[in-house]
Amino acid sequence: MSKPPGRVHPATQVLRDAARVVDNLDTTLDAEWWISRWLGAAWATSPQAKRDPELALAADIVKRARNTPSAAGAVTVAALRRLLPPDTVPEVAGPPPSWADAPGSTPTEAWRAVNVWGSERALLIEFDGPSPHSLIAFIAPMGPRVVHRLGVLKAGAAEQWDQTRPADAPPMPLTDAPVDEVLAELADALQATDQLWPRQVDESVGALRMLAWSRCRGYAREPVEPEPLSDEESARLIDEFAVDDTDRALARRFIEFGEIWLNAGPLCWSQEAVQFFVRAWIPAIGGLPAAELAAWPGALRRWIGFALRSRGLAEEWIEPVVNEVPADG
Repeated sequence: MSKPPGRVHPATQVLRDAARVVDNLDTTLDAEWWISRWLGAAWATSPQAKRDPELALAADIVKRARNTPSAAGAVTVAALRRLLPPDTVPEVAGPPPSWADAPGSTPTEAWRAVNVWGSERALLIEFDGPSPHSLIAFIAPMGPRVVHRLGVLKAGAAEQWDQTRPADAPPMPLTDAPVDEVLAELADALQATDQLWPRQVDESVGALRMLAWSRCRGYAREPVEPEPLSDEESARLIDEFAVDDTDRALARRFIEFGEIWLNAGPLCWSQEAVQFFVRAWIPAIGGLPAAELAAWPGALRRWIGFALRSRGLAEEWIEPVVNEVPADG
């Protein structure tokens, strides 16, 4: 009986794919995008205990490329050296691709965009260099500030921002921001993404994560924790909102939920926030006193109106969030 074929090592898979696509990697961006997908696959499928799976894959590729020099090996290593710190990926023999020594991409402009509820946040950075392009990152609306989606767009994407938004989408204006601040914010979000387990991320995040890291690695900083409401501010909000003790208790719960889950702050409720509160938060806390259990839907509708009006939102953007609250618990 013949033995079943063994599993092909990931480094071998990459080199085989390189041999297949080598003639199509015409630009630096083509090469970076291609190798970023492979590095993303290594990251997304690695066990939790494995550290730096991308570096481990790169080391295996370098070893094979040195043992069997080829154009595919030289191209793959050149692509790795563009995304990973060069001192972690030694050069190998073989004809280097024409773009191997091309200058890196240089950030020139940056923008932020936040929708009216603060639930959707996007970072957009323009890059100059051998292959001008824009990089966009959407930050998850709830929970840890992780990268929700990534995209590489044509240069000048900011000029087309309003045209790419659906006609019925809530306002989400693009505003200029310092390049270093936006890249530091992107690095913060990627650090949080790297800590996710299990790694249930959008396919675009795995595919472009290392390309994005290569653009913002030099701007990484110690994680910046959002400032919670002060005790005085929480007390003021509760006093303004509550009409009885049940209201006060529920307002504390709404603020606690917002501090933990709403990235833009405890007053930034959205339809997604209401859905999560109803489906996950209420069942998770369990054992609500009878008065709170009966009152929370009505109190939440009033809290949402109170919170969003305090932020100056128009009624047309408050109503759909209020309507997301069920009539009863």
